[in-house]
Amino acid sequence: MTKYKSAELTNGQVKIVINDLPNPDEDTIFIKIFLSGICRADVKEVSDSRDIAEDRGPLFGHELNGIITFAGKDTGFKENQLVTFNPNVTPNRTTGFADYMILKAPKNILKQAVIPYDRKLDKQKTILVEPLSATYHSLEKLIGYTGPIKSKKIAIIGAGNAGTMLGLFAKRKGASVKLFNIDDGRIQFAQKIFEKDEVFKFSDYSKFEFDIVIVTITIITPKSLKMAYECVKSDGFIHLYGGTRSDHKFLDTEVNIDTIRRNELLKTINYKGKIINLTGAYGSGPDDFKSVFNILDDLPVNKLISKQIQFHEFPKLIMDMARGKVDYPGKVIVRYSP
Repeated sequence: MTKYKSAELTNGQVKIVINDLPNPDEDTIFIKIFLSGICRADVKEVSDSRDIAEDRGPLFGHELNGIITFAGKDTGFKENQLVTFNPNVTPNRTTGFADYMILKAPKNILKQAVIPYDRKLDKQKTILVEPLSATYHSLEKLIGYTGPIKSKKIAIIGAGNAGTMLGLFAKRKGASVKLFNIDDGRIQFAQKIFEKDEVFKFSDYSKFEFDIVIVTITIITPKSLKMAYECVKSDGFIHLYGGTRSDHKFLDTEVNIDTIRRNELLKTINYKGKIINLTGAYGSGPDDFKSVFNILDDLPVNKLISKQIQFHEFPKLIMDMARGKVDYPGKVIVRYSP
């Protein structure tokens, strides 16, 4: 029986364990993983600071690419297909921090969760397709409410991975983009991709007025919402991308921003004499993955990678990230044995 290594998360502790690949059923897929990406949601699950949505389940280990080494006859897939994973569907699956991911589900669920990609695509770039698809979906949902954003002035609160990805997509649509962050390395990191006059410290936000403000920080806070409110024009849009908890409200109102984000709603409010359009977006789907695949070669996504590690380094690193001991402005990639 084939042995493989996987990460196990228990009470904030991550360790590598040895498992046996099971005898597969006709509705089972084995994916041998090439690369995994560490997402902020993974870090929050380690620190137990993430609300786990009932319709999505835990995400620990969901950014990955690999090759199918077994596909049961009822799955609709074939061996040797290159694939990535859509975590917005929750099949019965193992973690993506492992040599193999095992999925077991009806064909219609697997079709939504397992996304094939062309062998011509850069393997390292495809590891970023899942977060790219989420930001792509978010911007498209926003445009559905605002109309075309060409020449619109857009502020992005948070210059981490999500903020830089949203900025790239917004610039492709012709928007004028400015990113804001604390001076923790993310400003310099973002300037590898954006011009110096497009990236600012948080303290500079009040110098500008924007048509749209997108809040992308890991957990949306009252401080970030106050910044968004103060620099968005009247009848402008505040778009919620960053993480929210079930009881989070818009400043001192009773407007639940978690509901807006997770249900992708538009809510117009009058707050202290200013009309604000609150919008949100959550997740992505197979069509978003396919749209990103089509433009992936045109995106400078390799510049979004801060660090690459081997799997044996993973447990210590992600626990250090969860405890605030280390941080990286871009994506951390985990490599597995060939």
